[in-house]
Amino acid sequence: MRIARALFLPLVLLGAACGDGAGDIEPRDGAWSYMGSAAVDDTCMLDELTVDMPGTFTITNNGDGTFTVNDTQNMFDCTIDGSSFSCPSRLAGENDIGAQFSLDAVVRYNVSASGSFESETQMSGRQTVVVNCDGADCASFEALVMVTTPCGWAQDFTASAK
Repeated sequence: MRIARALFLPLVLLGAACGDGAGDIEPRDGAWSYMGSAAVDDTCMLDELTVDMPGTFTITNNGDGTFTVNDTQNMFDCTIDGSSFSCPSRLAGENDIGAQFSLDAVVRYNVSASGSFESETQMSGRQTVVVNCDGADCASFEALVMVTTPCGWAQDFTASAK
């Protein structure tokens, strides 16, 4: 059972950047430092959730109300409205994890981010992970891993331009 839970957790863990506020703020191009965060609001009830470690990423301000984040593992686009930003799908995917147990159960996940820029060099926000299971055997899979879907968790973060 712990093995199945351990297989479930890595499907949806990852970190990066994106924040909520007032006034038109354009983020600075270049390297940014991510301050890391711990998981909050865990409706998956996963004891194994870890802290998202500090790191770096780059922002490219596209000048059209969008910016692109590159955290060396993923590139994703975000929109800016005043000082608020939204990254609706910074990471998404699926895994036919049920096949390992001869079950019709596909786990799908989406990670979004939103927040605000306090200035052109400071941001804060929240990454939100949503996990779903699709297939005829999802109830059996959920019982096996002791997780009910849909579920998810969030990670609050701050970041600053270098």
